[in-house]
Amino acid sequence: MPADVPARRPDAPLGYWLSEAFHTAYSGSAILSIDLRIVEGNAALARLLQFPVAELVGADLAQLVHGDDRQRSCTLIAELTPAAPSLRIEHRLVRRDGTTVWVEQTHTLLSGDGSSPPHLLSIFLDITERKRERASLTHQVFHDPLTGLPNRALLEDRISHAVARSARIGSLVHLLFLDIDRFKSINDGSGHAAGDELLTALSTRLRGALRAGDTLARYGGDEFVIVCEDGQPGDGVDLAARIEALLREPFVLGGREVLVSASIGIARARPGDDAHAMLRNADAAMYRAKQSGRARSVLFDDDLQAEAAARQGTEAALRSAIAGNELLLHYQPILDLGTGSVVALEALARWSREDGVLVHPGDFLAIAEDSGMILPIGEFLLDAAVAQVGIWRRAIPGAQDLGVAVNISARQFTAPNLVDVLGRAIRAADIPASAVHVEIAEDVIMDDVDRSQEICAALKALGVQLAIDDFGTGYTSLSRLRRLPIDAVKIDRGLIAGMTGAGQDRVIVHAIISLAKALSLDVVAEGVESDEQRDLLAALGCHRGQGFLWQRPQPTAAMEPWLISHLPLTP
Repeated sequence: MPADVPARRPDAPLGYWLSEAFHTAYSGSAILSIDLRIVEGNAALARLLQFPVAELVGADLAQLVHGDDRQRSCTLIAELTPAAPSLRIEHRLVRRDGTTVWVEQTHTLLSGDGSSPPHLLSIFLDITERKRERASLTHQVFHDPLTGLPNRALLEDRISHAVARSARIGSLVHLLFLDIDRFKSINDGSGHAAGDELLTALSTRLRGALRAGDTLARYGGDEFVIVCEDGQPGDGVDLAARIEALLREPFVLGGREVLVSASIGIARARPGDDAHAMLRNADAAMYRAKQSGRARSVLFDDDLQAEAAARQGTEAALRSAIAGNELLLHYQPILDLGTGSVVALEALARWSREDGVLVHPGDFLAIAEDSGMILPIGEFLLDAAVAQVGIWRRAIPGAQDLGVAVNISARQFTAPNLVDVLGRAIRAADIPASAVHVEIAEDVIMDDVDRSQEICAALKALGVQLAIDDFGTGYTSLSRLRRLPIDAVKIDRGLIAGMTGAGQDRVIVHAIISLAKALSLDVVAEGVESDEQRDLLAALGCHRGQGFLWQRPQPTAAMEPWLISHLPLTP
């Protein structure tokens, strides 16, 4: 027995020791009457509630329970019976100074005997710190750590509640989907710290445009979502206009002023909409705003609804197309402008529908990219293209050095298994890795140069050739271009189409070729359709070209006889 616990006196009744245990207990304890009056309380309870022990006697416990918790607690206590005599609840108690303390309170019904009425034995455990830690963890789970705003998980819950309430009382709910225009250029040009500073400052500025009941959330990256309840029909458009006005004031990042714009999509809850539908509609409107030139807002309407429905139909049909092997490749030759010989074939995706319609990539690859289907599609097409060129290299005289150019989408480019997939295809086709020319669009490769540098280095280690596709349409800087281990640039077909006119496209093409020469890069011109374009490109020093001048993209069966008749090809 511990030295500080007194030994029981032989003549002391058990009640004496129970009383001592009650009054000296570490946890707050009380004997309550059935109507919740405190009959007796111990010193620990007095300390917990900051009352003298004498003032506790006769106090109404119900009045010490926080008003928001009182009804629930009293209802539960009233349900105690001899058959179910115990209850554990968590609620707040109000101290003498008006502050609150969270307690875990255990009530046990003491039935009494014929000489005494029933009472309650109540034990109080202070759980304020536990509640605070739990609240902190909950906040971390449902809030963005940078801005402190609700995150995607909490946002979807708020939208669901707003939509349900709207259906119940007939109110209007608006959703605004906001995306910062060209945010990546700020990150790349000024650093990620400046990007974080902008996101924090923007969230503060956006709060100033909202009503007390509106929800502002960070959806991810540079995307924000605003939920407005109990509104009028024009409230979403009016709020978007206020936000556009707020963004006309520059932000100060790292001591310098930066002007920022945003593309905003607006969706109004429609019958049957849920959180996902509203987000999808607002997102579709936001993309329309970007396609229309950025720095503007677009309201989701019937036209966009029809587009969205058509998109969903295309997505469903595309899933069936993958399962039904309806995807195939067409090939277009790439030629050396100096010798006229065929250097490689670019593999281009096509979708041959059951009804005989041939769908071009512009009508389905963007949907495949957004939905994630681009990964199985890209892997299948990559395997097929590399395998087919391997067959032609072995079967057609003069084709032993034929290369194949394959396009890699944004999602494929960042997929962790890209190098493994490509390496497996090359080994299966039994061709040199250098025969494979991997093309990545300029906006994809320049989106995050640090990450692109790592991915390109891994691809180069495999031995493939790397090219930047659609070059001249983005915002590539010389310093960023020099960091990438690329072998070639492909000039966008729009610049080639305009180089024979009166505009500046010829000057731009000349500048691109000169830049490529300075960096020891090959240059490929896309979309060459006339002798004049070919001759101009050759005179400017462009190495290679492809386009309708030589051949339109052809399916495998048609491409093979063309190769046989054009290898070796003379000027």
